[in-house]
Amino acid sequence: MSEKYAMNLMLLLIATILCTSLSQVLQKRLSLTLLARKSNAVNGVSDSTEIDNGSSSDQGETDSNRPNDAQISSFGLLFLLIHGVFWLVVGLVLWFFVLAEMEVSRAYPLLSLNVVVVLLLSVVLFDDKVNVQQVVGILSILSGVFLLSAGITP
Repeated sequence: MSEKYAMNLMLLLIATILCTSLSQVLQKRLSLTLLARKSNAVNGVSDSTEIDNGSSSDQGETDSNRPNDAQISSFGLLFLLIHGVFWLVVGLVLWFFVLAEMEVSRAYPLLSLNVVVVLLLSVVLFDDKVNVQQVVGILSILSGVFLLSAGITP
């Protein structure tokens, strides 16, 4: 098989990983928003503090350009849900194309890179902190993927 074919197959696999990772990050944001709203409802905080422009006077100095999770409107929740499902479906369709051309025993372990991408997106988008266990896990995943992909021929 040609080198160009193998490169296209790897790009397709990378696109699959990115789509599913984006879907998971959007699902995380949706979950955080719903949990914040539930917490506010339990604590008796009014849901009338929703904002449209991304700033709020009661947020303080910490993050004035970004609304907190409880302040996302119902339209924003629907947006997160639709985009999360959309990227999940796109990733699934791409995955089917990958499986049509590559053995499952070689393609599936490469999906573990999804964990690395989700962690990186969470750090960038949600300011998540990375601990030593996560770094060791990522290094383990990357070394495993390297060992598996060293001999990949579609």
